[in-house]
Amino acid sequence: MLPLQPEKKAYHHKRPHRKSRAGCRNCKTRKASFDAAPAMVKCDEARPACRACSMRRESCIYPTTTSASSASTASPAVSLAYRGHAAPSSSPDSRPAPVPVPVPGPGPGSGSGYHYAPASPPLTLSASHSPESLSDGQVVNYERPGAIKLQIVREPLYVPSGRSEADMKLLYLYTTTTYKSFSTYKSLSPDRPMGYQIDYALRVKTVEHAFSSPFLMDCILGLSAMHMDHLGHRDVNVPATRAHAYRARAFQGYRKAIEDADPATFPALLVCSLLLCPLASQMFRGEDARKLYVIDWIIVWRGISLIMSMIELPLLETSGIGPLFCRPLVNMKDAALHIPSNLLNMIASIKEGEIDHPEVEVYHESLRYLGSIYHELLTKGFNPLLNLRIITFFTFLPPRFIQLAQNRRPYALVIIAHHLVFTKIIKTVWWVENVGDKGIQDISEFLGPKWDFYLRVPKAAIHINGIRGIAKLLLDDPTWQPPSPTVAPKKGGLCAPPPNTIVGADGKTYVLTP
Repeated sequence: MLPLQPEKKAYHHKRPHRKSRAGCRNCKTRKASFDAAPAMVKCDEARPACRACSMRRESCIYPTTTSASSASTASPAVSLAYRGHAAPSSSPDSRPAPVPVPVPGPGPGSGSGYHYAPASPPLTLSASHSPESLSDGQVVNYERPGAIKLQIVREPLYVPSGRSEADMKLLYLYTTTTYKSFSTYKSLSPDRPMGYQIDYALRVKTVEHAFSSPFLMDCILGLSAMHMDHLGHRDVNVPATRAHAYRARAFQGYRKAIEDADPATFPALLVCSLLLCPLASQMFRGEDARKLYVIDWIIVWRGISLIMSMIELPLLETSGIGPLFCRPLVNMKDAALHIPSNLLNMIASIKEGEIDHPEVEVYHESLRYLGSIYHELLTKGFNPLLNLRIITFFTFLPPRFIQLAQNRRPYALVIIAHHLVFTKIIKTVWWVENVGDKGIQDISEFLGPKWDFYLRVPKAAIHINGIRGIAKLLLDDPTWQPPSPTVAPKKGGLCAPPPNTIVGADGKTYVLTP
């Protein structure tokens, strides 16, 4: 018997698999340096910028290929038009496939900020089929006689690991709206390049540091949640518990980063010390706000100077956040001439032997900084520089004065109450709302009727909302009218301090190199 021959099986070719090597250069670099699991780093090859580069605000550069170089001989407009439509001698059936071209997407949700659709003549989209109305993955076709079809696809929202969709929407709110709460120099003069440096530091450099420092990211998200609640937006449902969690994690991570003192986190620490000040202002509006919370708020402001003392000036320049920490210069001689007489009499009444007598010079120095705000209001009226002086007042105060405020010394509290009146003038910074009234009310209740004579102006300011009425009360002049804004020659903007000028924690003036 012949042995049975094994039955031959049909041979099936394996499906060809071709690896894509057309990713951008940044993703290739990250993949090469990602030793643990390089397969996790994958470029989605989106044009003009991939999702990873878009989230990191990096320039997305693709390597030049042979096909791309040959196609680059024609201008982009001519090339797209030729590939999107058939040649005159071609039949409709032999028309080449449309080539995707970028179409603006609905917002921050898409990885690259663009959606891709075939090239076509201009086409007006109806409101019912706008990109914003599409759900993720939905495709809407448009066709015009004699033209190719247009497809618009809404891409799913890109969410980094450890973050939610609500987090990304809050981050988008910060980069489009919330950051403007700190961009004072740009409102001083639109022609002044310092304003654009501050915008870039807030929108780009701050977010870059936030992706590597979670405590700064939590601070940004908490601030955006506060701003969204202030605006009354309900597009993103941020429960109060989540907003509170943002704030708690931001403060906890901030304290831990200070303890670790890692130089790599110093830029993020410095930005966080600034953003924590408006974040902490939420306690003035909460139902469970502590009495005399303004003292705790001053300590948060003092943290900026403490972090500044840890950082050397070259690091501040190279980190890209230096423009955020420019304070207006103070002419102490002019400021001393504009201190209210009742406050000078209050300090002069301190007799030798009293517990506050050794602190008289500290009180006088603090009053000179307060006098600089009176001088600005009297001579230049309402202007962005006045707002900047009001907001940065606590950062100028001597450390000893802050200790006296912590000890709840009446003279220190009276000076603080007069400054809080100025905060009612600021109407363009949303996170200052209710700070003045709440702080003045707490100080008045703590000191009692004995100090009503020195608190006459702050207590009267509680019942005044108009900025002109507040100014007349502060200057004790019912006929006062704001002077015309000072116009700088040629540029046409409001006069402001020299750009790139930083008043350090030691009171000295430093100039950042451009």
